[in-house]
This record gives sequence, structure tokens and C-alpha cells, in this order.
Amino acid sequence: MIRLRKFLCLLLALVTVMGTVAFNNAASKQVYAADTLTTVPGSTLSVDSAKGTVAGILAGTTAATVAGNFKGDVSVYDLLGTKVSDSAVVGTGYTLRLYSGTSLKDSLTIVVHGDVNGDGAISTADLLSISASIKGTSPLKGASVYAADVNFDGANTASDNISSKKYLAGADIFSSLKGKEYVLVTAVSKYASVTDAQNGVSSTGTAAAGTYYIHKSYPAGLNGMYYLTTSSAATGTGFWINPLHNEVGGNDSSEDDSSEDSSTVTAATYEVVVTINKYSSAVDAMNQTNATDTVSVGTYYIYRNYPNGYNGMYNLTNDSTGMTAGFWINPAENVVKTGVVYILEKDTPKYSTSADAAAGTNSTGMLAAGTYYIYNKYPDGYNGMLNITTDPTGESVGYWINPNYTSITAATYVVSKDIPKYSSSSDAVNRINATGTVTAGTYYIYNNYPNGYNGVYNLTTDSTGNTPGFWINPKDITDTPDPDGTITLVRPVNKYSSSTDAGRQTNVTGTAAAGTYYIYKNYPNGLNGVYNVSTDPTGSTAGFWINPTENTTGKLNYTTMKAVWMSQFDLAQVYVSGASQANESTFTTKIKNTLAAIKNCGYNTVLVQVRPNGDAFYQSSYYPWSKYVVGSYGRVANYDPFAIIEREAHNLALSVHAWVNPMRLMSTSEITAISNNYVLRQWYNDTGKRGKYIVDVDGNYYLNPGYAETRELIINGVKEICLNYDVDGIHFDDYFYPEGVTNSFDADAFAASGQASRAAWRRLCVSAFVGGTYSAIKEIDSEILFGISPAGNISNNMNYLYADVKSWCSGTDYVDYIAPQIYWGFEHKISPFDDILAEWEAIIKSDSVKLCPAITMAKAYGTTDSNDGTEWTNNKDVIKRQIELSATCKNFGGVMLFSLKNFYNPYSGAFYSNLQAERANFEPVLKALYKQ
Repeated sequence: MIRLRKFLCLLLALVTVMGTVAFNNAASKQVYAADTLTTVPGSTLSVDSAKGTVAGILAGTTAATVAGNFKGDVSVYDLLGTKVSDSAVVGTGYTLRLYSGTSLKDSLTIVVHGDVNGDGAISTADLLSISASIKGTSPLKGASVYAADVNFDGANTASDNISSKKYLAGADIFSSLKGKEYVLVTAVSKYASVTDAQNGVSSTGTAAAGTYYIHKSYPAGLNGMYYLTTSSAATGTGFWINPLHNEVGGNDSSEDDSSEDSSTVTAATYEVVVTINKYSSAVDAMNQTNATDTVSVGTYYIYRNYPNGYNGMYNLTNDSTGMTAGFWINPAENVVKTGVVYILEKDTPKYSTSADAAAGTNSTGMLAAGTYYIYNKYPDGYNGMLNITTDPTGESVGYWINPNYTSITAATYVVSKDIPKYSSSSDAVNRINATGTVTAGTYYIYNNYPNGYNGVYNLTTDSTGNTPGFWINPKDITDTPDPDGTITLVRPVNKYSSSTDAGRQTNVTGTAAAGTYYIYKNYPNGLNGVYNVSTDPTGSTAGFWINPTENTTGKLNYTTMKAVWMSQFDLAQVYVSGASQANESTFTTKIKNTLAAIKNCGYNTVLVQVRPNGDAFYQSSYYPWSKYVVGSYGRVANYDPFAIIEREAHNLALSVHAWVNPMRLMSTSEITAISNNYVLRQWYNDTGKRGKYIVDVDGNYYLNPGYAETRELIINGVKEICLNYDVDGIHFDDYFYPEGVTNSFDADAFAASGQASRAAWRRLCVSAFVGGTYSAIKEIDSEILFGISPAGNISNNMNYLYADVKSWCSGTDYVDYIAPQIYWGFEHKISPFDDILAEWEAIIKSDSVKLCPAITMAKAYGTTDSNDGTEWTNNKDVIKRQIELSATCKNFGGVMLFSLKNFYNPYSGAFYSNLQAERANFEPVLKALYKQ
């Protein structure tokens, strides 16, 4: 008897096809399988280790027939856990148990697919029957879709999955079979149907307070309906409730079945700092209508958070247990004062709006030096604007200031010996007209003129800077500062005007060239803090601050990435002039201007598209020059544009990630224009490989990753970039299998694989070149980052693009960062930003994988859909709030914004006005974004 891991017999053929590519199999369960599976009559038997199921069994199959496929002691148990006879017909939800002697080795849920009620068609009734018979503790997700052989081809395939979803109007309503507990803290109405629950009508009775089990959640828990039952097995009769109609505790239904937590009230506290309205419903709170009273200042408890606190509504109560009725508030009305004291050391302009303060225009008067209180911090203090007031309670009207206009440094200066003092800066420079002597000691810088060691100091004994000072010339001090050593910059890095700016990577004052510098003052603790460095070993000339985290390796990658995409369309007019490649000098100038604009907006990383369609924006042996660079396929570039972009970006201390589309190729009409020297053209010429290695999908060719050779081409292309260019990272986008791909795309490769599940096999194929790419990059330089920006919907990635994002986020051998494209607002009807962000945060199980949410600027620019409502037109701070929420995530590694074309024209060098208001809100937040 041979002990095999699940799927081993099926994977052997696939490994043979895929050459040296290794697949991780983390399944801990083991199955005793026959050397050759005995096919259940009329069925295609498959064992799914991920779901813990044995599927593909037709209705009417006996227990003996199913068990005959496995070696060892095998028994079948019904829904009640009773062992059935060999002649008994198995049903969906029955359990197949495999023993070694008396030791249970494995337990698989049996899924019978097909026409359950025998009416000759696969219908919703069949799906409901299948779903209802599955135990609530089953790990099976999407049971109805998984169980239906919709096209009657005798196999349970991806096409059945798609057809079932279409039959159900695109909604996988059975995807949340939980079997979890749901606690009703008060008696609520129960309903006979989803529609009744949604409308709050046709109640069929009352559900008493107590514990129930979620039989089926439609569509997403607290944001929809619950189907509850008193039976943990979900076999008893259930009923619908609408959580929105009832003051109940509960948690929403996520797609993560690993959690066993019961639903409870949060008991989180919320402090109301000013009297605000309270509302009778979440809708009223959102619209700020129909206020039923006011909420007094004080501490309350969050009874139900809908949909996510500061980005939505709170349902509060003064009862920490959540047992008494609460009320809704809109946190946007609740201005939280910070209580921070702000001291103006000199008179400064005041402004009527934050925009005026940022621009330094429309001043409404002057503020006298003195103490003020921060009334509302916008957007983040010294890196933006402050709204201050003389009232510490924050209840009186404040006004805006721009801290950059407050020039008093309040820095200290230590005179180490008695030196002359002077009556003017000119006298100090010329060392004449001394008006006395300054004794050794600590003084305060009243006005820094012009910048310390490069000029003269105006000192005072008054720390407030309000009393007159006197001038000194630091060159009169002959003591040589004692440097703490040297630091070598391996590449250009940002330099900053203060240690605070260096720590936060804001307020850049220039770039320090690569080379050796001297530590003028070590602040605060070297590589764990920031350095004040100088080109002068004596420390007598002025230094500048750097952040060593930007320069501790040979690659320029930031702890917090603030990236922007630069696509072929963004730079189309810069690459090509007329029908040919643009003049090199003109190209270089426009690229330098574009990169400077990107840097000034707060970004520290650029994602540069270098291979959109199986072509190259760089000199390549594997791919032809792109038409987006030279005008049309078949031409050769006069210079290397990517080399210029990489050089100029690094000169500005911008990290460069080469952006690659792995599978998509040029159109079927364009491939004949490229040289026969390229392997893509050779595969096209080979009738045995055209249609297999490269496949036509709606007029565009795609690489088929089912072959080792195609995966090797993708990996070799990435290795070429890493070896020939000083890139800091490699970036894949979301184009894997083409959307809507049919079985004909990879029929031969799949048949040769020996696999039972085409979907699982496709995911393995994609993961093979993803994992292979990661390994190849790290072998060349372990400091080069590798990241992927998949589509925002996790389920679509897994089931339609065959991108196994869950495995990539759970292991250590696939990616350094994941950047899901969450291109929706907070009010999107189907995919609200905060919910989708939470889903991605939840699937990251490896600390080595950083979450860098991808955010679109196109919606703010005007490109919305019917599900967006008016959120993007009515609000100009959506991106700001998305960045702020993203920064709170575990494993946060930065944000990525799409794309350059939405805010800047590289050809004209002008910023677009459409995004001006949104940028004014989010760019200060972007600039200040960092992780300690």
C-alpha cells in the first residue's frame, strides 16, 4: 500500500511537463489512493485538497463504488454521522472517512453534482437542495456552483462554474456558508424571504434573543440579509432577518472561513466631544436628515459599526454591553479637537481657507505671536495647514495658517568659548565693530542668517526669540567639531532641511550625490534614525540631513513606497514624434521635467512600463522593440529610453520598478512584423506551436503558461532587465489568463497534465512563473523587490484570471509586496473601498509580504460607473481618506496611484486642473506618509 499526499498522483504528470519548476504542497492530510483510480460510472472523480472534498460523483452512486477508489479502510457516513451500508446511495454532504487500522487519516466531504430533483435540468432548486444538505462546518465554499454539471459534459469544470454564476445573475449567493454563530441580543422580526427582509414587511414572527447559526448569508451579512437557523448543521428550517432593521450585535460575513469567533458587540468606546445630532437610521445619519435629538458630550459605546466608523456611521449606546437600544450618528459632524498647543513665535499671516494658506494668498490679517490651540488639524500639521483658535475647547471659530511661513527656528546654539559679538550681520562677516564678548554657554537662535556655518548667527538669551539678539561669526570659534565617522552613499539620495523632515521623508531640499560624507552630528542614533552629514571632515561647513533607510543597500527602495504608474499611454507623445522615435535630447528634457514633477508631488517610486505586449522599451534579446517607442513593430531604436528614465529617476532619488505585463502579446496582425530572430515569431511560424504556446484571443495573442517554455520566456525576460539595468524592483500587473478564457485556450496542455481540475491546474501554472520569477530575481540580487498588482476582487483573481493571490500572500517565495487594484470609493454599491481593503489585509499571512493598496485617480478625474453614485463628484477628499485608511493596515508597505496621465501632461509639462482640488487634499498626506 502506497501512502500518497492528496493530488500527488495527479501532480506527477504536471511536474513532468513543467520541468524543474517546483510546486509547494502544504496539505497536511493524506489520502490512501489506488494506483489507478476506478472511475465512478458516468463520473469524473476528483479530490480537492484545498476544499477537503471528493467531487464529480453523479446522483445514484453507491457508497461501495465511491469507496472502491481508495485503499485502506474506507467508510461513508451520512449527515447524522452514521455509517451507511455499501449499497446505500451517497448524497451531498456525506463524509468519506479513510482509516489506517483504527486511526482516522482523512475525512472528505462528498459532493454529488447534477440534477438533484430529477426534472432534467440544473436549476436554482437543485442548487438550493445541494446547499441545504451540506453541513455548516463544511470547508466547502461556493457549494452550489461547485456541484453543478451545467453543460452536461460529464465533468465539473470552470465552464460550469461560469454558467452557474450567470444563471444566478452573476451573484454567488452561496459563497458564505458559514455554520458560524450569530448572537441576537434582542428579539427581532423574522421574515419568509430575502425580499420581505429587505423591505421589512410580511414578518412571519419573532426570533427570540439568543444564539443562532448562519445558514446562508445574503449578500454580505450586516450589509444585507442573514438566513438563520437554530441548527448548527444548518439542516433545520431557517428564517431571514434584516440586521439593518434591528438593533442586534453581529459581525459581517467575510470570505475567511478560518475564524471561529462568535458574533459579539464590539464594546469599543467613542468620545463625543461636541454636541451633535443623533439619527433614527444609518441612512438618515448618512444624509444628515430626520435628526431625532442631539447627543451630549461624553463617552459612548459602539453598538454596531456601520459600515466602518469614521468612513461611515456609528450606532452608539451608553450601555457598554450593547444590550440597550442605540442611536446613529455621523462622525463627520463630530469635530474632534486635538488639544495640541501651538506657539507662534512671531506675527504670521492668517488665511480664510486651507487652500489660501497653502498658496499664501488671500490673507485675512495677521496673528500676533502667542499660544493657540489646534482646532482642526488639516491635513497633518507642519506638513500642511493648521486651523488654530484661541479657545482650548475648540468650540470657537478658528483660522488657517501655513506653518512654513513661521520662520523662527527656536534651535539652540552652544558657544564653547568666549567670542566677539557684533551689531550687524555685515560686521560679523567682516569681523569689525565688535560690541562686546559672548561668554561660553547656551543661546537661542533668534534669526538664522543666512544658514549657520555658511553665514552668521543672530543669538539671544531668550528662548522665545522675543528679545533682541546679537550677531556672531561662527568662524571665530576655533574648536573643531568631532565627527563620529564617515558614511558612504552608494547612490544619490534625498537631503532634508531638518531631522524631522528626514524621518518623515518630506520637505526635500535637494539631492546628495553618491560619495563619502562626514557625520557632522549624529542624530539621533545613526542607521536607526537620521544623519546630519557634511562634505567637510572638520565639520565647519553646513551639513544636511539624510535618512539612512534610503541608502543602506545598493537598491533604492523605501520602507514606505509612494508610487505612481507611468504607462506607455502616459508617455506616448514623449516616446514617439510623428511616426518615429522622438529626438533623444527632447526626450531626456521632458523625462527630467516629468520626474521632477512626480517627486515634487510627494512620490518616491515610479513604476515604469517596459513590456506591455510582449515587446520591450529597452534593448532586449527576447522581445522586439515596442511600437510605443519606435512607432511600429520591426524598427530599431536609436537610443535606450528606459536607460535614460532609470538614470534620471535615480538622480532624483526616485526608486525605479520595471513594470512588466507577463502574458499579453501584440495583436495577431502585428506579430508578423517582428523579426524571425525572436522566439515569439518562431512560435508563430511553427504551426505546431501557434495556437498552443501562443494563443489568439479576440485578435490578441497571449502566452499559454501551461508549457515550461513559455514560463521560461517570461522569467528570462525579467532576468535580462535585472542584469542589464539598475532597477530597484520588478512589477507585474493584473493581466494573467485573459478574462473569459475558454477550454480551447489550453486544451492540449491540460490534457497532457493529467490534472482533474482545470482551474486548479491553471493557478499552478501562473504560480509557477510567479514563483520562478521571484527566485530568479533573488538569485541575481536579493535586494531587488518583486511585486504584483492584481485585480481588486479576490474571487475573480482566483476563479477567472487564475491568479492564486491567497497563496502568494501566505508564503515567502512569491512576492515582496502585493498591490491590489482597489479602484472603488467608500460608497461603491458592490465593492466599497474599506471592505475590499479589509479582505486583502486578512489574506496576508506572511510578514514578508507588504500590502501596498493601488488607488485610482481616474474616478476623481471624472471616470465613474453606475455603482459610484455621486461620491467622487460631491467629495474631493476620497483619495486622501483612502491613503489614510490604507496606512492603518497591518503589513502596510505604501500606496500606488494610477496613473501619471490623470494629473500631469509629460509633453506640455502642465498639471491638469481637473484633479487640482483632490490633489490639494491628498498630496500633503502622501508627502507625510511614512512608517516608524
